[in-house]
Amino acid sequence: MGDGKTDSTAAIQAAMNSGKEYIVFGEGRYLVTDEISIPASVKAINFMYCDFEVGEELRESQTKGLFAVTEDSEDMLFMDDAFVFEKFYGYVRFIRHGAKRDLSVSDVHVQTGAFYFNTVGGSKVYMENVASTMGVFGGGGYGTTPCFAFTDGQKVWARQFNPERSLDNCIVDRGTDFWVYGFKTEGPSGKGFTIRGGSRAEIFCGDGTIATDDGTPCVENTDSDVFVFMRTGGCGPNHQFKVAIKETQGHLTRCLEAKDMPPFLVDYYYIPAYRGTRKREE
Repeated sequence: MGDGKTDSTAAIQAAMNSGKEYIVFGEGRYLVTDEISIPASVKAINFMYCDFEVGEELRESQTKGLFAVTEDSEDMLFMDDAFVFEKFYGYVRFIRHGAKRDLSVSDVHVQTGAFYFNTVGGSKVYMENVASTMGVFGGGGYGTTPCFAFTDGQKVWARQFNPERSLDNCIVDRGTDFWVYGFKTEGPSGKGFTIRGGSRAEIFCGDGTIATDDGTPCVENTDSDVFVFMRTGGCGPNHQFKVAIKETQGHLTRCLEAKDMPPFLVDYYYIPAYRGTRKREE
């Protein structure tokens, strides 16, 4: 019942457990009070641009997703077409990737909540036209949750990618490979991308926007291999990242600042071709 009032958790889980390969939602807003597990039998989910609301207990969970990929499979899982608006917020994420199964997500917009994290690594993840905005409802604490966190050797390709308003909008950690083309990150006080833990990232053709000029870097590289070609933007001179890149390799740290970058319009700049390479032990 997509009426925003009826607890639909059991009904949605029953659909997932039905053995059907293709799950389709109807219109409306679905109230969910616990994590929904997606078994290996499900190959594709089309949300048909429906909406979701989460109950208070699920909202406060830092270890769950609204939907959890819970079983390994050689078949990729496809999740498409959702517009999740003002009743999905908290520490919970839209997707918890908890199995070694490749995942494709497209055309999913989460307006006030975090989008993705994985608790099992080693999968391929494809994202196209996905968005996440944090910290708008429920107080600033929820904004500490990363919009996206890819860890433990995931291989990630993203296009038309939009993480906003978390302290760490997108974390790439622990040996993960990350490639993004076409994006917009947004502050006001969060990094666009945090790459660390021996990961590799290529960041192409996007905007890091609406920063708070407090020294927070647009991109932070810690002991990782990173290439960046992008620009910054905003709504005035107080929306500039003073630090474009903060790089730490071993015991050495350096910063590339706004004054080091070629200008874009009046108040912003390009990061034209930064490359930071981690130091490897012989």
